[in-house]
Amino acid sequence: MHATIDTHMLDIVQQAAHYGIGTMSLGEALAAALVLNRSDWLHDRGYSIAEALDRIGPHWAARLCTVARQFHTEATQARLRYSFEIIPYPSDAGGYTLRLLDDGQEVGGGRFSARGKSARFTDAQSAYDEALAAGCSWLAGKQTEAFPALSH
Repeated sequence: MHATIDTHMLDIVQQAAHYGIGTMSLGEALAAALVLNRSDWLHDRGYSIAEALDRIGPHWAARLCTVARQFHTEATQARLRYSFEIIPYPSDAGGYTLRLLDDGQEVGGGRFSARGKSARFTDAQSAYDEALAAGCSWLAGKQTEAFPALSH
């Protein structure tokens, strides 16, 4: 019986993480808010934590921690899926290559040059800083796509 409740609750939480709780029933919305630690969603529905626990009932309340652990494990795996690396050019070239990675496979990137005709930056540190900023921005976007509710 727990597996069925857990699967149903996890599905609700995943949908809430992607689309919000706007179209969910009150009980589903409250359960998702509790698992995702979204007090703003509880407040929007006019519930405190204690009231929300009472409203979802003892069976669902008893499964909240298990479902939350499972959801956050999946979220962590999604976060680990995306990464980037910055590789320096040979020492005389003065720049960096940014590689954007999805599960270890390159899916994009760019060159950040500090020397030569295509130089966009005044020095190697500026080129590195820009590559780092681009990689961090891409990574944050991918993680938000995977689990938007966790970015609040």
